[in-house]
Amino acid sequence: MNSPRVAVIEDDAWMLSFLTDLFEKNGYEVEPIYGHYNAVQRIREFNPDVLVVDIQLDNGYTGYELSEELSGDKSTQHIPTVFITADNTSENRCKAFMCGALDFITKPFNKQELMERIAPLASIGRLSKLLNSIGAK
Repeated sequence: MNSPRVAVIEDDAWMLSFLTDLFEKNGYEVEPIYGHYNAVQRIREFNPDVLVVDIQLDNGYTGYELSEELSGDKSTQHIPTVFITADNTSENRCKAFMCGALDFITKPFNKQELMERIAPLASIGRLSKLLNSIGAK
């Protein structure tokens, strides 16, 4: 079976590199996406099992806006989303879940905990793809 696929959307170059390395070391195929420019197109092309999205992206654009774009697209609406942010306010947490997030992770985070929380979501994404492919036939 192929490696699970994760797309990481982050506007901090250091954090993007850190998360990319962490996921690769744990057997994931990673699509690192810096900021929101072309994010939707790259996500469509990569077809990840799970998305890890920073809430505050570049130029005032947010992960919430990206999530709304993706949820309106049949090819991406099934992908489980995890929001990651340094802003742990209850308003952000609620908004993340209202946008369809399946998890919310606060920076700084424990690497092992992050991996344990992402793994079942990647499995859900893979199963969702399989069910969609069976239903499409």
